[in-house]
Amino acid sequence: MPNTAKHSGYLSVRYLPYDNWFIEVELNYKGSMYNDDKNEFKRPGYTVWNSAVGYQSRYFDVTLAFTNLLGKEYWRSSSMPGTPRAFLLTASYRL
Repeated sequence: MPNTAKHSGYLSVRYLPYDNWFIEVELNYKGSMYNDDKNEFKRPGYTVWNSAVGYQSRYFDVTLAFTNLLGKEYWRSSSMPGTPRAFLLTASYRL
């Protein structure tokens, strides 16, 4: 089956060092896969590291997340490149 890895895995660990604070690390692995139905063109697998740090309270949450921490260049499918290194700051408020 094209664009489907024989082996894949996902691991996420969340650490709570203090009240309301968290640190999270994720590992996403995809093994090599074929681009076509005839299994003629193989694409290499990849491993991507993500992380986040945040604060959660009764009234608001703030998170700073980092995707593709090591800047790995990869292709998720034959026509879709992987996510580049990036960061995202989010905040939310509860009434």
